[in-house]
Amino acid sequence: MPSSCYNALTTGRTLLADRLENDVDQLQWELLTETAGRLQADLLKSHLEAAGIEAELFQEAVGRHIYPVTIDGLGRVQIFVPKPQLQAARAIVAQYEKQIGTHG
Repeated sequence: MPSSCYNALTTGRTLLADRLENDVDQLQWELLTETAGRLQADLLKSHLEAAGIEAELFQEAVGRHIYPVTIDGLGRVQIFVPKPQLQAARAIVAQYEKQIGTHG
């Protein structure tokens, strides 16, 4: 990849992450966890929503839409929940991970 493209991509990722961080602070959302791919993130989001916990996913567009890759964190998905629901959400994630460990 040409360095100018790489620099533009890196700068764009940083600006977007900074903007999301500011929006998340204003909306009182907290990072719950990160997953290595969209499938696991969607499953966790479903578990959270079934328990009445709102969840939002954040992923780099390149990692999902162009080529679903996990190189250099491109496949990483961040899951955010409202701060007041963070402890309940952590319990659900722990239960989910225990189930995956038992059956995976």
